[in-house]
Amino acid sequence: VTLVLSGAAGIGKTRLAAEVAAAAHAGGARVLVGRCDREPMVPYQPVIEALHGVGGDVLADLTGTRARPGEAGAGHRWLLFESVAECLRGLAEGLPLVLAVDDLQWADEGTAALLRHLARHLDGAPVLLLLTTRAATPVPGARHVALGGLDDDAARAVVADLGGGAVAPDVVVARAEGNPLFLRSLTAHL
Repeated sequence: VTLVLSGAAGIGKTRLAAEVAAAAHAGGARVLVGRCDREPMVPYQPVIEALHGVGGDVLADLTGTRARPGEAGAGHRWLLFESVAECLRGLAEGLPLVLAVDDLQWADEGTAALLRHLARHLDGAPVLLLLTTRAATPVPGARHVALGGLDDDAARAVVADLGGGAVAPDVVVARAEGNPLFLRSLTAHL
């Protein structure tokens, strides 16, 4: 199953993904986490990050530190992607697996292609591919959830929980426009 959480910066995508991952972990699932950076250091960086310590040979394949005979050309990429899928299937034997990748909007083309491949080729495996992105990023076969802002009542409750009594809550709510991160920042600084 692939789930894509999308929405504006600060809307709560990362927090929701972390809550889903924590609940899955508490329920016995293995959770692997990676994050896309605006300027990745290496191709496939979030997947390498997630598999660090558990990925074995597939990590060497992704980082290019292990070359296999006959793996040149267009077929190499498919074989590489399949080795990652097989690694994830293996890690999911006996217990479910969550692979969470944050900030998909910054993924390099190779990472985006790998994640699309995984979304298509992990059907039937007890794997949740959990992706967050600011933009509506199409991922074939994924369930997409677009997160919106909090309504005014929920925003006021957040301000009250944060101890925003020194500030007029309606001012904070109006300026934040339902964005939880903005609510926290404005409450802390006003």
